[in-house]
Amino acid sequence: MRVKQRLIGLSLILIVSIAALVVVVVVLNQFVFHPPDKPKAQEVQVDIGKYGKYVVETGDITTDLKDHRYVLLNFTIMTDSKKAQETLTDGLFLVKREVIGVLSEMTSEQLMTESGVVEMEKAIQSRLQTYLPEGKVIMVATTKKVIQ
Repeated sequence: MRVKQRLIGLSLILIVSIAALVVVVVVLNQFVFHPPDKPKAQEVQVDIGKYGKYVVETGDITTDLKDHRYVLLNFTIMTDSKKAQETLTDGLFLVKREVIGVLSEMTSEQLMTESGVVEMEKAIQSRLQTYLPEGKVIMVATTKKVIQ
């Protein structure tokens, strides 16, 4: 009787050990040997040859940030048509106002990361789109960034 109890106990320990080993192997295989793909910060497919001629340069913009630091930025804004380009060029003061509006809500730490810069560019793109009844902002690219 005592031998049977020991065999049952050893069998249970063996089954639990094998199950734990299987779980460890599955977890290692899933996350260590085949880690999930990291999301890309920004995947933009832009036909530069087609839209590269419809760009607006903002020039240097200096403003303060939410954490009382300063940033000097320069943007290239790519549009899909000459009309959209002309609209933004004629209203460059509005473009700069929208850039300053977005930056006033950001901190220097956010701007030091790639994801923060992408977030800023998308916010600016969204705000500028409201000024274009005809045409579209294809991309906002940060071409200069100095944080002080």
